[in-house]
Amino acid sequence: INLSLSLSRSQFCEDCRLYFRESCPHHGSPTFVSDPLVPECLPSRALLTLPEGLAIKERPEGGLGVWCTLPSIPRGCIFGPYEGEIVTERSNCTVYSWAIRENGSYYYVDASDETKANWMR
Repeated sequence: INLSLSLSRSQFCEDCRLYFRESCPHHGSPTFVSDPLVPECLPSRALLTLPEGLAIKERPEGGLGVWCTLPSIPRGCIFGPYEGEIVTERSNCTVYSWAIRENGSYYYVDASDETKANWMR
């Protein structure tokens, strides 16, 4: 069994601490939070994709952070996916790049361009 491939197509239950495919046998399906639909190429697209109930604010220690404006976020809630441009060469990555392993190879999602990225950058 290819454990890395198997786990990459699975979800993780925070309560059971187990991986599952469709839904957790004990806690059901997770809650997925979608971004609002915003066309690419808008200058502040990344900020406009922020889901309801979240806010981007300055952090006391500097930089930006994402804050919940609701009383709470349900445990096991899933945000994403991380959006940006697909990059195949690691040398083209930035601090906004995530590595994705698929079928034993890596590609990267670079969110440095705010017109193509979402709020998760």
